[in-house]
Amino acid sequence: MKDSLPPLCPDPLQKNPFSRTVDLPQLIENVVSQMRTQRYSERYIGTCNVVWNKLKKYAGDSVHSVDYTPGFIRSFMVDSLNFCCTSKSKNQCKRDILALNILYNYLYFDRISWRKTPCPPVFTELSVKVFNDYILHMTTFLARKTIEDKQLYLARFDAFLAQRGVHGFSEFTPSLLIDFFKSLPKSCVSKIKVTASTLRSLFRYMYDNHITEQDFSVYVPKIRKFANATVPSTYTKDEITTLLGSIDRGNPKGKRDYAMLQLLCCLGLRTSDLLGLKFENLKWENGTLEFNQQKTGNPIVLPLLNDVGNAIIDYLRHGRPKINSHFVFLRAIPPWCELDKSTIHYIVHNRLRDAGIKIPPGKKHGGHSLRHSLASLLLGNGTALPVISESLGHVNTQTTMHYLKVNIAQLRACSLDMPIISLMLNKEVEDAQ
Repeated sequence: MKDSLPPLCPDPLQKNPFSRTVDLPQLIENVVSQMRTQRYSERYIGTCNVVWNKLKKYAGDSVHSVDYTPGFIRSFMVDSLNFCCTSKSKNQCKRDILALNILYNYLYFDRISWRKTPCPPVFTELSVKVFNDYILHMTTFLARKTIEDKQLYLARFDAFLAQRGVHGFSEFTPSLLIDFFKSLPKSCVSKIKVTASTLRSLFRYMYDNHITEQDFSVYVPKIRKFANATVPSTYTKDEITTLLGSIDRGNPKGKRDYAMLQLLCCLGLRTSDLLGLKFENLKWENGTLEFNQQKTGNPIVLPLLNDVGNAIIDYLRHGRPKINSHFVFLRAIPPWCELDKSTIHYIVHNRLRDAGIKIPPGKKHGGHSLRHSLASLLLGNGTALPVISESLGHVNTQTTMHYLKVNIAQLRACSLDMPIISLMLNKEVEDAQ
């Protein structure tokens, strides 16, 4: 143990020197009630209560009017929790800090967890009516996820206009539009391209509805980005075998991660489909996995392979929290709820690293890279492109052809003979003889 105390995360002792007099037992009662609402387990609540009971005892006679300051918490950590003692383990320190953070976050920020809750961006007074009407117009022909992405691009444009002091669209000029695109980071061409497409559609809508007298869509630059211009990141069969074999399935988290990686590696599920997997999608009687794809909305039926099915059953019986939820995969720690997209990326990256698989700079290491790997392995085994397209849920076979780039043998089979060069080489050989 180091002599210095570990800070409470997210460092409220340093950045939020607040002071508030609280009724400590009442605060703890409110927190416990909120934790149960958010489906924390009774076991974890009991673990936190061990720390909180020590806190109440430390407060003594002033327990109902504690001056709850960072200094009070730090003194409690030293005097009662023995944070400066060398015999205190790292896990004990982490457990105690998390329990104290829960009280602190609820008291000052009215929240138990620091997980972000999805919420639509808030537009300024200049744009709020126009942009919301435009978004409502888009809902008739665009998917929900696409609209959510476009809202972010609109929010950035709205913030730029507010920064430039624009008070009405009558003040808008083409030069402002050019300056906005100059302000965007140049590192991601895809996002700039989608931003341009969003604004082009917005300006056409505004012109058609007489919000602007001029059609500014003609001034939006056209960003060229060739489809499938990059080579997909893939992992070899040996690396996938090593990845799956390295997972310790002796604990609930290992059972969950193993089942999810089986679905990613063996069936090529998209991350969104893995997150949205529900019990109703598991057709055990047919030996299939059936669901509507999140990206395309099209139904897909996949074989529930023995290794995949056994991994899911092992997780459901011995690893999944015993709570009522339609989703198959849940968080491994409270609150027990469905996973988010960033968690899948974190799991895949950590499991690759723990398996000793080297990840060169620039190589992808998320869930989609395992989907790419499956497509590449199927191509290497001589599976026909239409079969791979159907297995991966691709709408167009041209999308599947993107994976030909990582298969040299398949690329060589697509090459054309060069008759003129062949004749010249043959003639040189005859002359040499």
